[in-house]
Amino acid sequence: MKKWFLHLTLVIAVFVVGGCSGGESGTGEKIETSATNSKLIMATSADYKPFEYHELSNGEDQIVGFDLDVANALSEQMGVALEIRDMDYTGLLSALQSERVNFVIAAMSPTEERKKNVDFSDAYFTTKFAALSPNEEYQSISGLKDLKVGVQLGSTQENAAKEAGLETFALNKFPELIQELNTGRIDAVLVEETVASEYIEQNPGKLKAGVIEDLPGLDVAIAFPKGSLHVEEFNKAINALRENGKLKEIEDKWFMR
Repeated sequence: MKKWFLHLTLVIAVFVVGGCSGGESGTGEKIETSATNSKLIMATSADYKPFEYHELSNGEDQIVGFDLDVANALSEQMGVALEIRDMDYTGLLSALQSERVNFVIAAMSPTEERKKNVDFSDAYFTTKFAALSPNEEYQSISGLKDLKVGVQLGSTQENAAKEAGLETFALNKFPELIQELNTGRIDAVLVEETVASEYIEQNPGKLKAGVIEDLPGLDVAIAFPKGSLHVEEFNKAINALRENGKLKEIEDKWFMR
């Protein structure tokens, strides 16, 4: 699989997460927040294929995916190096709030609740809710009533399911939800449409997916600490990549296979 490393410095730092820390750095050190940084530190949660996930290449563990290609393209556009830190999804926002990373790219939607604590860039991608199930293509949130629905802890899907009054089963790592679904311990998993397509491809004949038409589309954006000086430059870079066709190229690579 073609990787984009170009002239970037990519350092993958995987942190052991325990207890309620939810992915906090072992050092706890604050990062430089100047708008003129030559290197930016990005946090992600690499368990959400095809957005971000681990892959072995020539015996080396690497984090790859749609979001990683977007991050690399943005870094190249802005002329900065990139360091990537992998942590639990539930620890991403706290890493921003404690200023241990400059930004988060992790298929994250800019909900009103999240905006109370962090700032967001303009959207760089839009997707839809979908439901994975062994035997049904659910197309409405009401169709999931009376089912036990798996969601990733702290995700937009968890919030949507709870608001709809669904019985939810939440886990930190998304692949673990697929395991629960395949063993019959849950009835469905609420997820993004693009992720649902990936898992159908990985589980031929075992899973079905339906787009949830009565829920609004999901914007995907970059999260920053409140008051970050980087938001404006990222918005300019996103717009440049949209205008020169690079964002479309990355979308086609990952979602038009």
